[in-house]
Amino acid sequence: DIERIPELVDGVFIALHGKLGEDGRGQKALETLGVPYNGTNSDNIGRTHDKRVSKQIAAELGIHVPDSYVLPDAGGVPESMRETFAEKGAKEIWEHVAPPWVVKPTNSGSSKQVRYAANFPELVTAVYELLGSTDDILAETHIQGREVHMFAAENFRDQSLYVAPPLEIFH
Repeated sequence: DIERIPELVDGVFIALHGKLGEDGRGQKALETLGVPYNGTNSDNIGRTHDKRVSKQIAAELGIHVPDSYVLPDAGGVPESMRETFAEKGAKEIWEHVAPPWVVKPTNSGSSKQVRYAANFPELVTAVYELLGSTDDILAETHIQGREVHMFAAENFRDQSLYVAPPLEIFH
């Protein structure tokens, strides 16, 4: 019974991967119950989970973001229409964003679903592989560089704002 959580725990350490742990719904439930937890609040984590919103925030802060195009309605494509949808969607992306591309779900925190496409046939394949896994697909111009993750925490290691060293991700 979820209403009993506040009497059963002092707090929750969130270590979930996937939508429930990354889109803010789990955090929102804990906030509603008044249960403390680790990590950012539900509003902020929800904004960072949606790649369209994250890009918009970054751009508003003056951070350069790659050109992109959102291919809508990719979640409900029937199996019999997926090849046609993938080809049509790839053509839409081709018309709006220069190659090569990074293609990914708009609402997933996992890098497992990120696809790289250097040419049109690879773009069609990337779109096809993501159909059904997300409502919308985000295609961006690939920017050559390194992927680095950062961690920051308030009131950690005797610092009001602790920023850990960058961690480079190798694929």
